[in-house]
Amino acid sequence: MAEDFDSIALRDLAGKVADAIGATGEVDEDAVATAFTEVTSISVPRSRKRLFIKFTWSAKARGFLDEVAPDTGVFKRTEKPLTPNEDFGTETFGSICEIIELVDPESTASFKELADSVCEILTDRGCHDRRLVRSTVGSAIWATGRRAR
Repeated sequence: MAEDFDSIALRDLAGKVADAIGATGEVDEDAVATAFTEVTSISVPRSRKRLFIKFTWSAKARGFLDEVAPDTGVFKRTEKPLTPNEDFGTETFGSICEIIELVDPESTASFKELADSVCEILTDRGCHDRRLVRSTVGSAIWATGRRAR
């Protein structure tokens, strides 16, 4: 198991969220990060909570979670077996931040160009779901403090 949030393989994150909710019972969206920390002993940094919520909803979309009642944001674990989301390859949030730091600042004149450059690198490294990966890249750009010139 990863020692910190940024080293969790993103392909496994939705499943880990679902496991934490399953171990806890019904969990409100606002309490998912706390439940995750209590079950896994991995703290979700405040700056990653929005991203973490995206992965909670991803777990629901993948059938690992259901809402207790429609539009409540209260989740419970389903019986669906957990499978990794291979669209992320072996990337972690930390590895995406490292890639961002390596992209030449002179080659990216805008946030979009920076995100495009990082997504292209990630595609070459085995990440396939551009929408989901792009959303994660956007969060990583903000987390690194890297801004396009």
